[in-house]
Amino acid sequence: MNVNSKVFIFGSRNITNGLNLSILSKIIDVKAKVLIGDCKELDTSMQQYFKDNNYTNINIYYSGKICRNSVGNWPKNSIYSSYPAGTKGFYTDKDITMCLDCTNAIAFWDGKSFGSYNNILKLKTLNKLVAIYVNNEIKVM
Repeated sequence: MNVNSKVFIFGSRNITNGLNLSILSKIIDVKAKVLIGDCKELDTSMQQYFKDNNYTNINIYYSGKICRNSVGNWPKNSIYSSYPAGTKGFYTDKDITMCLDCTNAIAFWDGKSFGSYNNILKLKTLNKLVAIYVNNEIKVM
């Protein structure tokens, strides 16, 4: 990871407590660009971490016309989806775009989330490095 990296950070929505976000400090140290979604659970926790650390090299991706959650004054990317709002397909289009736009990724996965698993598989198909945290233990793919 370096200053030219674009890191897609994502994870299972139900992971919010006891999460070791210290890995995110490495992103700050190298000044990499962060691509993050607008989900209220994990995405918002990560956004808050970056805001608390005065980190501004962030891009928020969201589906449709309205960004649901952004705790900082960061650039936002609206991703079009042909699927109805609120459906899995509606958010999957955003995730696919983020997989394409990033150079590598960090996943905080509960081992169950289908959406996070799909992102991991898509990134591997694109030959992109993914650091996967399961119960705060890292697995690199």
